[in-house]
Amino acid sequence: MKKIILTLALFVGLSTMAVAQFSQFHAGLAFPSGKFADGDYGSDILFKGKGMAAMGFTLGYKHYSPLAVENLTWVFGIEAFYNGLNSDAKDDLEDSDFDDTTFPMYFNFPVTFGLNYAFPLQETLKFYGEVAVGGNLSLPTSLKYSDSDYYQDYSYKFTPAVGLAYALEGGLFINDKYSVGLRYNNLGSYKYKYEIDYEEKETQDEKLSKSLPILNMSLCLGVLF
Repeated sequence: MKKIILTLALFVGLSTMAVAQFSQFHAGLAFPSGKFADGDYGSDILFKGKGMAAMGFTLGYKHYSPLAVENLTWVFGIEAFYNGLNSDAKDDLEDSDFDDTTFPMYFNFPVTFGLNYAFPLQETLKFYGEVAVGGNLSLPTSLKYSDSDYYQDYSYKFTPAVGLAYALEGGLFINDKYSVGLRYNNLGSYKYKYEIDYEEKETQDEKLSKSLPILNMSLCLGVLF
């Protein structure tokens, strides 16, 4: 009889945990900060540790698993960030002597693990705080110049890099169906390797002399399920 009771209790406990787990899809805006957003003119981009990044977008998924402490959960997250160049950087690059310029874009893909604590404010509203650490895959796309008359075409092709990432977030869970969150993302600092590819197919392998830190603030709306 005791074995039956213990077995039933175990199944009840597991089913309760399963119900308590939940996931989230979210989307929002990504605002670059620090040197990632900084820069005086187009040639600063990447090569002088400046990003001149514009406001971008983010998409992400999180999975929450409850812990023994009430309202405390483990959280696993995977995210995708996109930032282009700001208008000043594009104007400076377009003012060069080349006919056409392909602007680089910044893609970042952090994977993190952390803790989330949700404090009930009322029956349908919870305020939460979250901290997470993990790794990030950073991928700037190529910067290309082309000219039909006076100059040879060439491009800078950047190699993807992996770095340490961490994040701090605060927000609201609404009616256990929606979320609003403001998140600080430090996605690492990188001295990207790159190749200079000329029209004559000559290639040089180089590495940036200064690191570019990838920092942003993201504001997201999410759906819980």
